[in-house]
Amino acid sequence: MRKESVRTKRDDAAHALRNARDRDDRSIELHLFSDASMVGYCAVAYLRLILPDNSIKVNFLCARSRVAPLKITSLPRLELCGAVLLSDLAEFLISNLSCIAQPKVFAWCDSTIVLGWLKSSPHRWKTFVANRTSHIQNIIPGECWHHVSSLDNPADPGSRGLLPAEMVGCQLWWNGPVWLSCPSSDWPTQVIATLAEKLPEEKHVVAVNTTTKTDNFLLTLMERCSSLSKIKNVVAYVLRFVAGCRKLNQHRRLPISMLEKQTALHTLARQVQLEHFPDVLRSLHTGSLPAKPYRKLAPFIGEGDLIRVGGRLRHSDLVYDAKHPILLPCKSRLSELIVQHLHQENLHPGYRTLHALIANQFWIMSPRTVIYRVISRCLKCFRARPKSINSFMADLPTFRIQQMKAFTTAGVDYAGPFFVTARRHRGAKTFKAYICLFVCAATKAIHLELVSDLTAEAFLAALRRFVARRGTCIRLFSDQGTNFVGAYRQLNEYAQMAGETLGIEWLFNPPAAPNFNGLSEAGVKSAKTHLKRVIGDQVLTFEELYTLVTQIESILNSRPLCPLGSDPNDLQPLTPGHFLTLSPASNEIPNVDFQNVPNGRLSRWALLQKMMQHFWKRWSLEYLHTLQQRAKWTTPTANIPLNTVVLIKNDQQPPWCWKLGRIIQTHPGLDGVVRVVTVRTAQGELQRPVTKICPLPSEM
Repeated sequence: MRKESVRTKRDDAAHALRNARDRDDRSIELHLFSDASMVGYCAVAYLRLILPDNSIKVNFLCARSRVAPLKITSLPRLELCGAVLLSDLAEFLISNLSCIAQPKVFAWCDSTIVLGWLKSSPHRWKTFVANRTSHIQNIIPGECWHHVSSLDNPADPGSRGLLPAEMVGCQLWWNGPVWLSCPSSDWPTQVIATLAEKLPEEKHVVAVNTTTKTDNFLLTLMERCSSLSKIKNVVAYVLRFVAGCRKLNQHRRLPISMLEKQTALHTLARQVQLEHFPDVLRSLHTGSLPAKPYRKLAPFIGEGDLIRVGGRLRHSDLVYDAKHPILLPCKSRLSELIVQHLHQENLHPGYRTLHALIANQFWIMSPRTVIYRVISRCLKCFRARPKSINSFMADLPTFRIQQMKAFTTAGVDYAGPFFVTARRHRGAKTFKAYICLFVCAATKAIHLELVSDLTAEAFLAALRRFVARRGTCIRLFSDQGTNFVGAYRQLNEYAQMAGETLGIEWLFNPPAAPNFNGLSEAGVKSAKTHLKRVIGDQVLTFEELYTLVTQIESILNSRPLCPLGSDPNDLQPLTPGHFLTLSPASNEIPNVDFQNVPNGRLSRWALLQKMMQHFWKRWSLEYLHTLQQRAKWTTPTANIPLNTVVLIKNDQQPPWCWKLGRIIQTHPGLDGVVRVVTVRTAQGELQRPVTKICPLPSEM
């Protein structure tokens, strides 16, 4: 029955349209209503026909509805979406009814906010509202929109939803509002008060008046470019263009001449002087004396309105620019560019030569500051004389200040070579021997062993002799020499074969970092420096050298560990020998002083005693007093950051052949100071101390 009723209404509407085809189109009206709720939004259309007998007939045409989006949206926005649905429905109906008639369109909505949006320009609203109002107004103009109360809005049931039984008896849905069947004079004419009020979604436009300072073209050009030659060419072309516009230059296609480049440079200098010397220019133009810093230069305004130095060389044979150079400030980009240009053009000279070259044309205030600033940033000069980093000296490690037996923790290093012979006879062959030095980390006691070569086996033999006489050593620290690394591996293999763990903790320094084993290096210096001077050209036998080395060990262990006082009542100074033999010196055998006896009257063993006595004299007089204080690494420095580009120092190669790398990892100590870094190079990753790396000037 319901289908027959709907079909009947559609047939009546089609019959009425066919009868009205030949009449005025003003008798056909299309009324569309929209409404929205939090559930959905709907648009419904009715066809209103005015018959010849002035009777009015309203027919239901069609309707559309949409479900509200899942994202929570405000109700005015949903009402606007319903209006969009209404406009799309109106466009569809008008296009289908155009073959019959052109109906007059009336759009109805119960939201005063939406009506306010639609009756205003879309540019006033935010993006969401502006896009939809613009779409609606392109289909239905703002004057076609009218307000209807919610009770008379037939789209209200469609937006909220009805059950089928309720929908059948809903006269508002099928027939529209009651007043739609009445003359237009009876339609609702509610005044919309909110149209004049402030509506939501309005775009707030803030007008700000700003004043911008236009940068000078020449100053901006000098800041943006890093080449003085390029800047002079640009300015020369600009000046040529200006002259060409004035019809003063007829050679526009010729290359830039030296005169044009010089004119461009003077133009740049003039602009810099206007920027930095306005008081001097004012004083010179008025005839008064300039300020004291410039008065001694006797400045004057020369050709091109440039400030030049008067000086005292007016009567010399120098060229005009050398007698009266152009005055430039220290803190100027042009001064840096000139110094940089002359520095590169003249093959990177030093300060004095570069200063002389600059003085031939320019007089820069405080030139030393500018020149050294430019030279310090030059990568080629830096690579010729790189500077490494010296980090702050670290705190003493735990094993340096703990109470423990002597040589429990020891450092090891080699000294030599020394030439020795197997025995003394005519034509005896010589071979090399080395001193293996062990130094106690806590007491600074020294143990010397003589070895015949630098192999791991020879060092293991010396280590066994050392442990047999000095006791067990639980910790050793050394550099990464092949003999030390090989010995460590062999000891680990022996321990694994015996099913035990190696009882010695071996600490290796980073490569090329002798300062990490400073105790051993100082011991080598104490023994080797003066020992070579004492032996001289003498070639000793292995036994003689071994005896001399052990006596020197006794001398080194008798050195005081603290400064000596001048008071005769002071206690005997503490020495490493106290920790080894409970006496200041371990040499108890009486000796005769052989220092004043000629070498020709001495036996072989007496000669050795003279060498030992000479060593003690030189060591006590030349070296002992230097141990009172530390003379380096006393200034804290900032840690080098990651990703810094550095040069890796290599003493066997010239600086320009050093490898270039980037720091990928730092290894800070217990105090947070970075003394070792890992550097990635083109050949792989290397671990180096910071004293062996040189950061590039651009990275500092």
